[in-house]
Amino acid sequence: MLRLAHIYRSAKQYDDALKWYQQVADADPANQEARTAMAEVMIESGKAENAVAQLEALITAEPNRADLRSQLATLLMVNQPEKALEQYQAAAKLAPTNPNHQIGIGSALVKLKRFDEAVTVLKTVLAQSLKEEQTYTARANIATALFELKDYPNAAREYIWMLDYLARRGEQKKVAVTTYLLGVCFDKF
Repeated sequence: MLRLAHIYRSAKQYDDALKWYQQVADADPANQEARTAMAEVMIESGKAENAVAQLEALITAEPNRADLRSQLATLLMVNQPEKALEQYQAAAKLAPTNPNHQIGIGSALVKLKRFDEAVTVLKTVLAQSLKEEQTYTARANIATALFELKDYPNAAREYIWMLDYLARRGEQKKVAVTTYLLGVCFDKF
């Protein structure tokens, strides 16, 4: 049944996948693979509210899983950044070598307008060996924080790095927005 659920999921037939994952979970309540997959399918299919409830239940059953806490934090970031911060902090304690949790902490701090703290956390993350996408996310949050702190010269440095990254990836809309923000920085100093 689990394999069939995976097949439906890869075919993006989410309702059928959820049905099969649920059958596996009902037959074997201890099957965390099925429960985790259900939460992931809910996220993929746009049922974030259901995914939050599923992830919270999974965390109650398995409180030491950093991956679940990070997934939950991602879902909570937009409307409940305080709770997202708590989940990212818990994930970082459980998996301190995973830079995504620290980047999440920094992102939540930016969302909460705690810019000085965000810059401190994110600059520490940049000292690690990161994938380029992780570096971009950290630098984008640093740029936002520095811009809000009116540290325009340093925000401009981050925007210049971001422009190079975005241009190489062909992301023209983001290039346009970043160029605008860079222009504002230059205008301010």
